[in-house]
Amino acid sequence: MLPEIDPVLDPDVLDRPLGEAAARLCRQLGIEPDWSPWAEEDWAEAEARDKPPGSPYAGQRRAGPETG
Repeated sequence: MLPEIDPVLDPDVLDRPLGEAAARLCRQLGIEPDWSPWAEEDWAEAEARDKPPGSPYAGQRRAGPETG
């Protein structure tokens, strides 16, 4: 059974990056998803750039003008 997310008890839940929230849910379910299908979504590219803790994209480098 998954723990219920209560924004009153965990007020930061609504401010977490989407990737972190999805990764957290996957850990709770005991699954290891393939993150590559979403890697080019705007939110995933932003997480790859900004590297928020807990995001599955935080460790990835995106090729671009500044990275080659």
